[in-house]
Amino acid sequence: MAEIGSSVRKRRRPAPAGRMRAFLALLLVATAVPLMAAGAAAQACDPAYGCFPPTTVTTPTPICTHNGDLVSGGESLVATVTNAPAGVTLQITVAGVVSGSGTTNASGQAGIPFTVPSGLGAGQHQVFAVGGGISVNCGPLTVTAVLGGGQTPTPTTAGSGGGGPGGGGG
Repeated sequence: MAEIGSSVRKRRRPAPAGRMRAFLALLLVATAVPLMAAGAAAQACDPAYGCFPPTTVTTPTPICTHNGDLVSGGESLVATVTNAPAGVTLQITVAGVVSGSGTTNASGQAGIPFTVPSGLGAGQHQVFAVGGGISVNCGPLTVTAVLGGGQTPTPTTAGSGGGGPGGGGG
């Protein structure tokens, strides 16, 4: 009978600390994994400091601008691209017509010269930088009606009689 009681005492003896730690670690992992999979652990929480959003790496959005506003066909401009991937060849398009190209540097920047297409009609047209998996709107430009030689038309007044060709001289 004494042997039976002694074996019972052995069963009631607390588990060694190492086995208890292993059990608790397993229990913690078993409950944490389903929570993470469900998205409940999307924030890192520390009772002493509060909860913080997870660390994420954001890629800056490419930006493109150009130095034209009111322009004429055949005019040369420059598109400035920043925050693009490094080493990417970009084409500058005006109203869908490829008008220039250039490659970004190691910092993802480029100054790309382009020419406003000569046959482009008067009005507002969009400029884009396209290539390397990106398409960035550089903004609009407005083509104005011009005379040959790049001079803008000037209004004439009947009977002014200037001294020019066919002007009558007075």
